[in-house]
Parts: sequence; structure tokens; C-alpha cells
Amino acid sequence: MSEPLRILEINDFTVYAYGGLHEVERIMPRPFRFDIGIELRSISDPTDLSQSVDYESVCREVSQEMLQPFELIEDAAQRVFDRLMAQIACRSLTVKLTKQYVPIKGLSSTSITLSSDSL
Repeated sequence: MSEPLRILEINDFTVYAYGGLHEVERIMPRPFRFDIGIELRSISDPTDLSQSVDYESVCREVSQEMLQPFELIEDAAQRVFDRLMAQIACRSLTVKLTKQYVPIKGLSSTSITLSSDSL
């Protein structure tokens, strides 16, 4: 019997950060939403937390990286992606960053998704 694919998903994690090209976006922190998918490595005991990923620490890493101001969500997403890849033992990683309340009439949000191949 083959082992099932195990993807831990962290959904709708919101971080307030200083980011954007427009001055108004850099005056006060704005909400940015993260959706993160972590394909777990093979585990022998699905009840053993040490063989999984501590999603509280993942959220902490994201929050820490978002303390640094940025102009483009592409830059912020890449920094978060690189930080998580360095911290997490996983087969693959997907990071989606959504910028909410975009200051463009008629546009409510924009996002970027970065994804690694299975390692």
C-alpha cells in the first residue's frame, strides 16, 4: 500500500505589515493574508508531532519576515518562501501572499503564489 500524500495547509493567516508602492500604504500597517501548503516528508507515526511541522512556528517565521517593509508583494513572498524553505524539512512548499485593500478602484485584492517542486 502506498503512503498518502500529506500536505499541511495553513489558511488565512493574516499579518499586518508596511508594504506597497504608494505612500498611503506605508503610513500604517495593512493586512496581508498567507495561505501556505507544506508537503510533509514520509512519517512513520502520524501521531508523533516531532515528525510533522509546528504550524505555530511557521506563523511566527512569517510574522518575523514581514516586519521588514517592502514595496512589492513579489519581494515579500520570496523572502517568506526562502525563510520557510531554510527552516522546514518538507518535500515541497507553496506560499500564497494576498494583498488586501489594494488602492486601485474596483480591485479588492491581488496575490502571488510561489511553489517548489517536490524535493
